[in-house]
Amino acid sequence: MQMPDGYQIPDDPDAGHMDAAYLRTCLGIPTPLSGEPPQLPMAVRKAYFHMAHALSRLGAKRPRMDATQIATVVALSAMLGDSVEEPPPTRTFLDDLEDGIVDEGGKVVVRYRAADHPGHFLRVEGDKIVVLHDGNERRCHPTAIRIPNDGEFPDVPSSINNLAGA
Repeated sequence: MQMPDGYQIPDDPDAGHMDAAYLRTCLGIPTPLSGEPPQLPMAVRKAYFHMAHALSRLGAKRPRMDATQIATVVALSAMLGDSVEEPPPTRTFLDDLEDGIVDEGGKVVVRYRAADHPGHFLRVEGDKIVVLHDGNERRCHPTAIRIPNDGEFPDVPSSINNLAGA
């Protein structure tokens, strides 16, 4: 059977179909905190389609694949000939810090409790970023901190150093 053009692997948490998310995790493809998740490589989609079709014909298809079947899809995709590309390196807040884009006290966006909040960068402690958020110091993973987009949180000062007179 031929895979239809534009075939997408199910990824609907409400229906219990999270196979695309499981495959991205297995392949190490990072998903951004906001926005659309990246599309899986064609080889993975082909392998998944053929595996799902075979399971359906055998009458063994459940609403989603189990971990062994997902691992089999990854192995089959490697054998199809299309290479599974290494995901591009993702920039973290630490990269922005090294490039001098933000200074101590500068405005940042903190991803906290599944929402974006304004905050201010204080310092780096080991592998954590310390930010001032809602009057409290929080230690966050570098992927939970980003530079604000233009016009984002306009009522928050660009630096707490300006407020303190430093």
